[in-house]
Amino acid sequence: MLSMNNCCKFLCPVLLALFIMKMPGFFVMLFPQPLNSWIFRALYYKEKVNDPNYWTEKPMFSYTEATKMIANRTEVFHSKGYPVVIRNFIDPPAIEHAMEVLKKANGKKELRVIEYAEDYKDHISVNCGSFSGFDLTKYWGFDEFAAGLESGRNIYGGFEGLTDPEAVSSLLGFDITTLSPLYLMNQMFVSNLNRNLMTAGLHCAPSDALAVQLVGKKTWLFSSPQQLTKTPYINMKGFFPIGYTDDELLDAIGDHRVVEVGPGDAVYFGPCWCHAVVTSAGYNLMFNMRYNSAADTFRTMTVGEMVQVFINLISINWGGHPQEQHEKFGNLYTDVLNMYECGESNRVKEMVEFFGARMDDPTKFGKGF
Repeated sequence: MLSMNNCCKFLCPVLLALFIMKMPGFFVMLFPQPLNSWIFRALYYKEKVNDPNYWTEKPMFSYTEATKMIANRTEVFHSKGYPVVIRNFIDPPAIEHAMEVLKKANGKKELRVIEYAEDYKDHISVNCGSFSGFDLTKYWGFDEFAAGLESGRNIYGGFEGLTDPEAVSSLLGFDITTLSPLYLMNQMFVSNLNRNLMTAGLHCAPSDALAVQLVGKKTWLFSSPQQLTKTPYINMKGFFPIGYTDDELLDAIGDHRVVEVGPGDAVYFGPCWCHAVVTSAGYNLMFNMRYNSAADTFRTMTVGEMVQVFINLISINWGGHPQEQHEKFGNLYTDVLNMYECGESNRVKEMVEFFGARMDDPTKFGKGF
């Protein structure tokens, strides 16, 4: 019979290999910086591109049209975390008024800004060099950013948690900290793009979210927490699929729930509901408020997602805002967002053009099929 030591010599490498194969993101996050970045590169860095002659299977789009009827705003949270649209959630302000409030509130505060080149290619996979060419460690003063918006520069500031809750509350018309006892943060998304763009690749966050659209339009493509498990993923304040080109990710996920929102509308979604976002051209302003709305914060997560959140809680100085990901996770964060220079995906290009055309057509936008 095999001794315990011999069994371990045989089984331990096999179990370790299976563990790395099934949960590579979990494995990588067990190591400190910069070792986690070196291991990640050893596992994943290679040449990958979208095949210019390939059309991945067209995803199935299920439109979420129904407005949830609520007696008061505290009822927006869905017990199962399903995405919910609330039409006319607020009386949207004019962009001029909104920018004056934001300039007064943010003053000399700094934020990361993306200035899109004319030849920028849309990506649904965050691995596809979504921020290639952008310096993630460089910050603009808000006044400089606001001036750039006003001059028509093709710029975007997203995931920026710099605005005080009081200022956001004044713009939205209600106290954002009272929807749940566990208010976490607000995030500003503001842009003045010269064309419709996919401004966020597929990612997920371990909290409840309420995104309120003030100016412009957005199209949200949602995937469930269970769909995320079809891909290897890593958790760095948010969950990111890893190792996929745009086409490979579309093939893996398969279908999306589509939510289209315009000025005054809001969309709620629960923990680990993954999403990609297409943003309309011209001025666009949205605030996303994050909450832990229930005692069972993990009610919509899979076991693997819960484990990764727990590992981060005990191993990393948690807290702060998403724009601090580079500081918290170092080169690993940059590595995940620049794994491949994928080039253009035929299907992603078609999707952005399709949803962009709907944004431009008031008779179709928000009406489903």
